[in-house]
Amino acid sequence: MVAKQVSPTSDWLGLARESYPEANLVERAYTTLADLGLHVSTETRGRVRRHLFGHQGGFLHLPIAQAMEWGVESTQTLDLFADCCALANLSFLLEDDLADDAMPPGEAFIVSQVALLATLSTLEKASGQSFATHYLTRYVSYHKVWLAESSGQINGSPQAIEWLGDKAAPVFVGLEAAAVISGRTLDPKIVSAIRYLCAALQLCDDLTDLEDDLTAGRPSSITALLRASGGPDLRASDYSSKSSARHACDLIYITGTAIASMRLANSFLSESSSSFVLGESLAGQQLAKIFLERVNQRIAGLQSLGKALREDRAGGSQKPSLSSTTPI
Repeated sequence: MVAKQVSPTSDWLGLARESYPEANLVERAYTTLADLGLHVSTETRGRVRRHLFGHQGGFLHLPIAQAMEWGVESTQTLDLFADCCALANLSFLLEDDLADDAMPPGEAFIVSQVALLATLSTLEKASGQSFATHYLTRYVSYHKVWLAESSGQINGSPQAIEWLGDKAAPVFVGLEAAAVISGRTLDPKIVSAIRYLCAALQLCDDLTDLEDDLTAGRPSSITALLRASGGPDLRASDYSSKSSARHACDLIYITGTAIASMRLANSFLSESSSSFVLGESLAGQQLAKIFLERVNQRIAGLQSLGKALREDRAGGSQKPSLSSTTPI
């Protein structure tokens, strides 16, 4: 492989997204599984809550963009690596939905397992190296933080919320693989950067899914932040009805907990951007900046929403909608 001359203005993320459009990349996962003889049913596809890692900001493309930035030019290698990224994210997305009871067990479990095994096989073809140990290490990290969160041990401190970034630990392997196929050793600063990024996205997802999480009785970084600021422990109440869950949501917005969560996400993304720079990842810095801009837009929307909710509580105007802020 011939290393490219890196330019400070190179839009590596944009290049990866242009070379592998998101809709096509999602379909690559299903096509690869079909080639192996596993045809995912329309029903299971329809139950997947979002595109592979959703967000439509380039998260799925980051490992591909990083490999490009670090000099991988072989179309064959990049195509195989794109298949790996699509399969790995499909596997992780299904696992995440299954862990949150957002996906019924059955076919989704089988597809997730096969997709992970296909990821390992395809990664070995692309890199000449086994990544089983990498995934083992990252899944152990994922399990630790999942267990802590599900048992209510996340206390709402910035350090604890940052730890939630390890809920996406298996996706870290994509950057480890990008380093291997480009002949590099992954800088620990990049691992820190992706953890900060994932912690910020966890906050964003939890705020978006707030009412659903309350209704289902699921732990959340947002309710943990409310407790940490001296607010009530929402875990102790029943929010199975729409009206009670909406009342709890109102409380989180009125107390400023929602906007505090996005300010913490802003801080994490700023740290992520700086760490990507130190680890020589322009693609990572680009991605952090995309989400930082979106979080700042959400903060502005929350400021207006909080004011409207307080006025409504004081007996003023028509009740505003909590959906008036745009999810990331």
